[in-house]
Amino acid sequence: MKFEETQWDSMFAGLNSSRFDVVANQVGINKEREKKYDLSVPYSKSTAVIVTAKDNDSIKTTADLKRRESRSKPDK
Repeated sequence: MKFEETQWDSMFAGLNSSRFDVVANQVGINKEREKKYDLSVPYSKSTAVIVTAKDNDSIKTTADLKRRESRSKPDK
């Protein structure tokens, strides 16, 4: 098996064009992918967390996020 490092944004384009046979990089399951691809059973499990500045004691739970600003990168 040959592994080739690539950018997240081009992984599925490479799969669609047959440049790659498989892609794997913590790919999540969603309805769009279920319709288009043959997905394996999950090969890993990860736990999502909220990240704050080390000195910020005001956010401990998701309820503490009310009226706060956040940034994230959407799963494409």
